[in-house]
Amino acid sequence: SVLADEHKVMNIIKDDLLEMKKKFGDERRTEISMESSEMDIEDLIAEEDIVVTISHQGYIKRQTMDNFRSQKRGGMGKTGGSGKKIDDCAEHLFLSTTHHNILFFTNKGRVYRQKGYEIPEAGRTAKGTAIINLLPLEQGEKITAVIPVKEFLDEQFMFMATNKGTVKKTKLKDFDSARKNGLVAINLDEKEDLIGVELTDGNSEIVLATRN
Repeated sequence: SVLADEHKVMNIIKDDLLEMKKKFGDERRTEISMESSEMDIEDLIAEEDIVVTISHQGYIKRQTMDNFRSQKRGGMGKTGGSGKKIDDCAEHLFLSTTHHNILFFTNKGRVYRQKGYEIPEAGRTAKGTAIINLLPLEQGEKITAVIPVKEFLDEQFMFMATNKGTVKKTKLKDFDSARKNGLVAINLDEKEDLIGVELTDGNSEIVLATRN
């Protein structure tokens, strides 16, 4: 019988499927491509508040806000610095989120960009990761300002100042193209360093003070 012959059964099923394809089949209505399977890694990372610390000797780390709790009067506080080295201390400390863009400005007039979640997480007493392992800093290049940015808005600006008294205002949106390899934020003369950067709405009053 037909049912006893597996080969005949498979041929009948094949013929039936081909007949159904001719009768009901149509062109594929969806396109399969690499783009449709790609996913932004940021979509997989929860947005949460973080504290970022950069030490004087160039170590960086991020911590969750859970590591910092309100202290009552007379509380002893908690250690949140960069390790146990006596000759090191926190030079930059700021609040951000894992989804914010972090702009790192250096004394050489360059700016680098990382996402908050790209900064390695470490405990309160850990010194963190050497920042030269995250950013391609040159010999003698040092972070002088760090600005966390959620969006690159047209109505916001970066105000920069150098040790020789040069100032510059640039649209924040111009830094949207900054990546890990960095770009030039301000052109500097010989022996001139970028010493300060602030985010402004373009209408704020800026006060500059000299050493004397």
